[in-house]
Amino acid sequence: MYLRFGLLALASASLLLAINADRDFSGKWIIAEGARLSLPFEDTLTIEQTDSKIRCESGGVHWTYALNGTERKVQIGGETRNSVVKWEGAALLINTIVTGSHDYVVMDRWRLSAGHATLTVTRQIIRGVRQEEGSMSYRRDRVDNSPTRPAVTDDPPPPPPD
Repeated sequence: MYLRFGLLALASASLLLAINADRDFSGKWIIAEGARLSLPFEDTLTIEQTDSKIRCESGGVHWTYALNGTERKVQIGGETRNSVVKWEGAALLINTIVTGSHDYVVMDRWRLSAGHATLTVTRQIIRGVRQEEGSMSYRRDRVDNSPTRPAVTDDPPPPPPD
């Protein structure tokens, strides 16, 4: 009985680790391919993620998203960006209201590929009655030194050395 409970607990812990790895966007990302929109995607994106926030950097500009559902406001150039995020499974949804010389809304959906080597960002931009949508793929920088959680795989561990 105790063995069965222990195996069940171990299996549950492994499942939780797999879910967390699918939600960890940490790393340096380089634009690969996708749609060009009126609001361009960042060419590079460095992400540091903790349990409570995601800190992003691109071209010397920094911004943060709170992962607890509270709004975050940041001033970038002449614009004020007010963002709120929520999880939809392993996808992160980011809704941003931008005010400044031109007011608009940006809705992003971030999702990692199965092997965590590709980050796909689907972006919808709404300016008044005009709307546009496109997706961009980022590839993980191979010389990335960011700490990330190890991916959980179904492969058995290698045998111990003789």
